Amino acid sequence: MTTQMDERPVTFALVTDTDVAVLRNLAIAFHIEDGHPLNPAAVDAVAQLAGREIPARAWIVRCGGDAVGYVIIAMSFDIEYGGRDGFITDLYLTPHVRGKGLGRTLLAFAVSQAASLGIRTLHLEVEKHNEKAARLYQSIGFEDTGRSLMRIGLHDAGQSVPRPVGK
Repeated sequence: MTTQMDERPVTFALVTDTDVAVLRNLAIAFHIEDGHPLNPAAVDAVAQLAGREIPARAWIVRCGGDAVGYVIIAMSFDIEYGGRDGFITDLYLTPHVRGKGLGRTLLAFAVSQAASLGIRTLHLEVEKHNEKAARLYQSIGFEDTGRSLMRIGLHDAGQSVPRPVGK
């Protein structure tokens, strides 16, 4: 998909092997900014998104050829939602392109891709302090479920925190 921002073309492209380093750096930057830096196992998992063995898809957002963000949709199954559901695990834009409508465009793109993947319900999580993002998500139809998201780590994911390459 191609759109425009500041008279530069904006594209959304499915991640391939050649995008792994770019996606890795974007993911590290996002998770540092969001207050939960990635551990080495999480960084290594980025490469899995270039293949199709796992039930997830990732797209790189480019503006004028420069990588400025990404979105990841993980797929699962839930009878409550009628079968296949999905979860936007990451949605990130670099700070210099925010506030220009690209977030809304990226979110609309993610919703359309989820529908084309046969996903019946799409979920996401937002940090409690990120009220601006929550308003954006609600404005296009996402709603608070009233439930708490919980987790348990099943494997030691490592301790050290990587930094983006070249940063």
